[in-house]
Order: sequence, then C-alpha cells, then structure tokens
Amino acid sequence: MDGIGCIMIDSMYLVVAGGISGFLVLVVLLTVRRMWPVFAYAYSNARISAMEARLLSISRIRDIGSQKSVEDGLGLLSGTDYAEIDDVDSGNCDMAFSQCFVRHISDVQKFSPKLSAPVANYYLREWEIYNVLNAMRIVMNDIEIGKDDVCYNFVDVPALGCKRMSDVIFSEDVASAVEKLKGTEYYRIIDEYLRKYPEGKENPAMLDAMLDKYNILKLYEDGERSIVRRGFLRKRKQRIMNPVDSMVVRNFCALRADILNIIVALRLIMEKADANENREQFVPIGLFIDTDKRDKLRMVDNVEEVLGIVAGTPYEEAFKNGFNEFRKSGKINGIVRRLDDFLLDYVRDMAQDYAFSIAVMLRYMALKRREMILLRSIFKGIADDVRFDIDDDFRVVRED
Repeated sequence: MDGIGCIMIDSMYLVVAGGISGFLVLVVLLTVRRMWPVFAYAYSNARISAMEARLLSISRIRDIGSQKSVEDGLGLLSGTDYAEIDDVDSGNCDMAFSQCFVRHISDVQKFSPKLSAPVANYYLREWEIYNVLNAMRIVMNDIEIGKDDVCYNFVDVPALGCKRMSDVIFSEDVASAVEKLKGTEYYRIIDEYLRKYPEGKENPAMLDAMLDKYNILKLYEDGERSIVRRGFLRKRKQRIMNPVDSMVVRNFCALRADILNIIVALRLIMEKADANENREQFVPIGLFIDTDKRDKLRMVDNVEEVLGIVAGTPYEEAFKNGFNEFRKSGKINGIVRRLDDFLLDYVRDMAQDYAFSIAVMLRYMALKRREMILLRSIFKGIADDVRFDIDDDFRVVRED
C-alpha cells in the first residue's frame, strides 16, 4: 500500500505541476498578445527617435538660407538625409527634395512593423495625388512636355511614378488620359469631378480638395477596419490595428479633417464661391468641429464668421493669431500656417503620451515633411535670388 500510495501522490504532483505549467503558459501567451504592440514598436520607435535627432536645427536651416549660391547651400547638407541631392535649380528643386522625402518614407517602412503601414501609405498617397493633379493640369491645359523631361515634373512613387504618368500626359485628350488611370484608387474621383466640371468649367481647387478628402478618409477607415475571427465559442470582429493605434490614427484624421474644412471655407470666401455648391470639398468627420459647426462653415460669407464658429474650440487661439496677420495682409496664409502648427503640436503630444504606438512615426513624418518643404522653399529662393527670414517655428515669414 505504501508503494501504491507513493505512486498516487507522485501522480497527483505531476497533474498539479502540469496544470500549473499549462496555466502559466496561458498567462504568458495572453500577456505577450496584450503586450505585442509594445514589443512591435520598441525597436522601430527607438530608431525613429534616433532619426529625429538628425532633423536640422533652426540655426543650421538659417545658415543654409543665408548662403549666396545653391552650391554653398548644398554643401551644408552634406552628412544629412539630403546629401544625395547634388544639384538643384529653380525648375527641379521641388522634385529633388520631394523625391528625397519619398525615399525616406520607404527607408522607414523597412524597419517598421506592418501595423504602421497605413501611416506610411498616407504620406505616399500625398505624392501620388500630387502626380495625378500635375498630370491632369498638363493634359487639361495642353502643356507641352518633352519625353526626357517627364521625371522633372513627377515624384517617382511606387504605384504612380514617372512611367505611369508619362502614359497619362501623352494621351490624345482628357478622356483618354483619365482612362489611363483606370485601376487606380483615383480614377473614380477624377471621373466624378469631370462630370461635374466639364471642359470650360474647371475648378482645380475642387479636385485638389476631393483628393485630399479621399486620402484623409482612407486613413481613417484603416483605423476603423475590422476582420472577423473565429473564437473558441463564436465569431468576433477584431480591428486590424490595435486599439491605441486605431485611436491615434482616427484622432489625427479627424483633426486633419477639421483643419481642412476650415481652410476650404476660407478659400471659398476668398474666391467668393458658393459653399453649398462645393459641398464635396468638406470632409464629413471631425474632432472638435461637429456636424452643426461643419454645416455653418458651408454658410459663411466672411472670415470673421469662421472665427465665430471656431470660438470655444481648441483652434480658437491659433486662428486668432493667424487672423491678426490676415487683417494686415488680406491673405489667409497666416491662418493656414497657425492651424498647421496646431496639428503638429497635437501630434507631438500624442507621441509623448503613447510612446509605444504609431504616434511616434506620425510625429516624425510630420516633422520631416515640414523640414523638406522648408528646404525646398529655401533652395528655390536661393536659385531665384530671393532671401527668406525664418522664424523659430521653422516658417518662412518674409521675402526680401
């Protein structure tokens, strides 16, 4: 009996040990699953933070802007992410820096988790949209472009690069040019635009806004997209993104939509256009501008009314600062700049609050894009012998 009892006790120990081991394995698996977003972003966000340290300081940018020749300015870019640019002039300046930014996005994608792909795609789509708008402008206005000069007019993005754009701009007419875009995500939008604005009634600002609206909503949908997974007992929906990334992306898009809607309202005022006839330009989402305020934006007749609508929202201070510039110049550029600064500050705050999320990549892309646009303006100014003053917010504030 003693031997049998010992065997039974040993068996009980094995069963208990097996149960505990199984429970611990389950706990580990659940913990890993819950913490996976942190693990996924730990490496990539550390690299992105190191890349942020390479962003040009305001003093270095001012040094570049003070140079008397393009060659001297490019010399100050050696050892930076723009070192590959060896020659620019007034004509190819935009393309050279834009192309460098697109390559930079691709480099960041290589070490970033798949979870962050929607943000990289959002910024790549910006340049696809730029190419589409440029191609349609060339075709609609019968602008002659030599075959050797195509790549000087387009950014070579993967889906809609120089070769695809070459096919579009050398089409016989507008209709055949649009057909060449069939199979892309922009075909439907351009076709819809041309139905409403046929030849002779073109509205380039409308097409620009419609494509921007599409890009914002596409990223927003990526933040909401779900798939059906089979659980132990039932099917359930699960977001493609983790909850934190989804929240960050949707907030960014809603904020971007708010700002775009304000800017669209301002542009329509400056153009003395009927906002109700241009409803397609307004994005139907928002963070601080609700449906009621959005409807009011469609009815405004002057900039003061827009200020009244944003009063009480987080945009009020930024708008007022820009409004002071508007009263002096009669231009809305100052308001647009202040709203862009507000967006960047909001993204910075999200990246600080959610350090192991897609917000860090979003912040870096926004900062890098601002740097690229500023350098593009500076070198274009140097090439054209125009001098810029640059404020502490990395903005061109005056031209001599």
